[in-house]
Amino acid sequence: MEIYGRLLYSLIGAVAGCAATIIIGFSLGGWMTDRGAERATVSAVREEVIKVLVPHCIDQALHDPNFSKILAQIKDAPGHNGTKILIQAGWATLLPMTDPDLSIAAACTDALLSDHRY
Repeated sequence: MEIYGRLLYSLIGAVAGCAATIIIGFSLGGWMTDRGAERATVSAVREEVIKVLVPHCIDQALHDPNFSKILAQIKDAPGHNGTKILIQAGWATLLPMTDPDLSIAAACTDALLSDHRY
């Protein structure tokens, strides 16, 4: 009977150690599932694409003859309405795309409003 007790405690210890390793690994160790890694990768790539394309959006804005008038409208617009104005101006539609990108438009609006050179 004594050997079964030791075997039972050893088995319980092994299961508890395995469970603790898994819990600590996923919560603190940075482990992630395939789906989580894919989401993180897509998010990181999206952020980098936005960083690259925002200067093109700003360039389109600066070359618009109505830039100062539209920028004043964006500054006066409440909430996300400034992004809508930027989209209507066509600054968030980058070639060869035919439709504006909302993420680029929001980032471009933030950049235009935060940069005091314009």
